[in-house]
Amino acid sequence: MARVTGLGCSATAVVAAFAAVNSDPVLAATHGMAILGIAGELARERAAGPGSFAVALLDALAGLDRPVILERARIARGDGEVQVTTDR
Repeated sequence: MARVTGLGCSATAVVAAFAAVNSDPVLAATHGMAILGIAGELARERAAGPGSFAVALLDALAGLDRPVILERARIARGDGEVQVTTDR
């Protein structure tokens, strides 16, 4: 993702969207970055290079659903225990 212009701004926008619905800023940032990471993985599987990656990332973000997120999410607490919550 470092070779694509604008992804830092995209990350900020995704985290801001999570912050709008989650009063815990650490969880909002964690969840937002996890979603962006999952979308990045999906985009990498489809993109031929940096130009098509940007478009594939937008498509991946738009197409994310609960099953894909739960399958691919890797969130660990500081003690190393994996914890993915599905409450909401």
